[in-house]
Amino acid sequence: HTWSISTLPSGITFDTSNGYIGGIPASTSSGVYTVTATGVNGVASTTVRIVIANTYIPGFHAKYYKIMDANHCLYPALKGNVVSLKSIQVDDNINHPLSASTHLWDNAPSEFTTYFYVEWDGYLKMEVTGNWKMRLTCSSSCKLFGADDQLLISHWGCHEYTSVEATYPVSGNGYYYFRIEYAQNTEEIGRAHV
Repeated sequence: HTWSISTLPSGITFDTSNGYIGGIPASTSSGVYTVTATGVNGVASTTVRIVIANTYIPGFHAKYYKIMDANHCLYPALKGNVVSLKSIQVDDNINHPLSASTHLWDNAPSEFTTYFYVEWDGYLKMEVTGNWKMRLTCSSSCKLFGADDQLLISHWGCHEYTSVEATYPVSGNGYYYFRIEYAQNTEEIGRAHV
């Protein structure tokens, strides 16, 4: 596969081998760019919006999916026809403790009480260097990833509401990227927080 993109703002780089966009921008900007992927099955293009601001956009980018296969607990990842995208939004936080309520949480799509999957990604500002303790708590299944899809915590497999911890090294003051995957199985009104 090879990747290409229309001209990017000054200071932003594009890796043609994997499609990663990165770098240190020279100034703030906002624009829409065309990304093209070429592979053995042909060529595909899509547009992406890139916003370069003085600070990170607050909140977590969230994608809510319905799970289409009741055997999803057996799969190491949920992609393709196993899930169906229902909503894309920004969530202020990920702190949804156990509840007796029949509704999932205030900002979730109303039909999300059973068999759903959420991907959150965003940045956390870390101002103290050293080893941070990261804790992921959920029922059913959850995973925590760092930059470059580094798997930090895997708590997958449709289990009870429990926690798993890991140590995360912070080398300098700044913003660090994280992604969380969460899958809810049945109506045990499970919750997740990091």
